Amino acid sequence: MLLAALALSACGQRQEAASAACALTVTREINWDESDARATLTARASGETCLGATVALEVTSGAATYTLNSTYHAMTVGGAPSAHDAPVAPAKVETFLASWTDATRMTSAQLPAWREGADHPGEADGALPYRAPIAREAYEAVRARALPTLCISAGVDAVECVVIDGAEIAPVLGYQP
Repeated sequence: MLLAALALSACGQRQEAASAACALTVTREINWDESDARATLTARASGETCLGATVALEVTSGAATYTLNSTYHAMTVGGAPSAHDAPVAPAKVETFLASWTDATRMTSAQLPAWREGADHPGEADGALPYRAPIAREAYEAVRARALPTLCISAGVDAVECVVIDGAEIAPVLGYQP
């Protein structure tokens, strides 16, 4: 009977350790001096291991929320983990989450211009090959309004910029080779 209780106890401990192996959250508040706009960035990691953890970054302002989802490995190394990758300590993932919430705060007026006749923002200035999910006229109208903007990492070599416009948070510019 004692042996059975020890066996059950050991199994329970392993399950608890596995389910809590990588459950981390980091939150950062951001304010814009130019306006009363505020945003909360919350980065989360969850998974049986930190190497294979899924990660999410939520940008919240008022009732609006914008979320980026990925995996720890895709965001830090690229691609999917392999059986040969070394384990990742929770402290390393927590450091990543803290840096992910350290977004670039700016206004939409600081985004690269999208000149008439250009295929994408910044093209005429020799900037990176940005992409915009909206038409040129709408993009330039957003720039003219100088809305609170955050540029956040969307991958190893990718960036997504979102604008906060009252009750809406919307992507306005991105870069990914």
